[in-house]
Amino acid sequence: MKHLHLIIAIACCLLAPDIHGQSYKGFDFFFNGGMYKGNSKNATYYNGGNNDIRIGRILGNSILKQEIDRLVAENSGVILDSKGVHLEEIPARMHYDWSFAIGVGFAYRITPTISVTGTVGQVKLHTHGTAVFGYNKGVIGNQTADYLNYPIIGNERRSFLEVGIRYLEESENIFSWFVETALQLNSVKVEDADLVVEGKSFTMIDYYGGAHYDPTITQTYIDPMLGGVGFGLTAGGGLHLKINNWAALEPFGQLQYCRLHLGETRYFTPNYFFGIRIIVRDYLFA
Repeated sequence: MKHLHLIIAIACCLLAPDIHGQSYKGFDFFFNGGMYKGNSKNATYYNGGNNDIRIGRILGNSILKQEIDRLVAENSGVILDSKGVHLEEIPARMHYDWSFAIGVGFAYRITPTISVTGTVGQVKLHTHGTAVFGYNKGVIGNQTADYLNYPIIGNERRSFLEVGIRYLEESENIFSWFVETALQLNSVKVEDADLVVEGKSFTMIDYYGGAHYDPTITQTYIDPMLGGVGFGLTAGGGLHLKINNWAALEPFGQLQYCRLHLGETRYFTPNYFFGIRIIVRDYLFA
């Protein structure tokens, strides 16, 4: 029973009367988490067809090309001639997976219904597509005239800073609704862009200042720091579920219309975020 006093204290807080009622003004602090979906138009940056991320860095490197031919010959079930495999096509479109995003922030109520908000958040996104390779199908022993499909994958980290305004319905009920909008500053950091052949990854990013990768010599590793700062507009809304007089849950959805700094793909695209927000009030500043 040594924790009885703590349980009683928590219960008292949960059942405490609302000392501000609907006229409350001051800070709300929140944490949110949910699922984020990036736009496929941005994902295509990772398909290996641009100067930042180029599949030719792999296939034009004789050491890496020999390794790819060896992996294909040993694992794919096809018989290669002296030319090995060749690229047929890169993916015309890539796709982001749904990814878990988190954020923290505050809302300062300037009236019982209108708040000024600030939020920081982050999400790590994974994108994928398929590169198609061919080979000499006329070699004796090849059973089927087919193509070889190998994944192209990319990973990036997006960070967000948003400043906006929101409207919360004034209601005595447990449920109410809210809408919000914000200006967004975003930052993208490209972490990986790989061609995966028979389970082995080959990077399409230039980490050696334009030189071919050579495992037999010592080379200077240079991170090109792909990505950069962009901006956008966020709009959304959801339900406000009052747990007690100082805490609430908010399931919500957002549309983020963003311009990301990913190579030359600097256009506005819609991105989607669906999550739940935990809100607590700070009476200290009320």
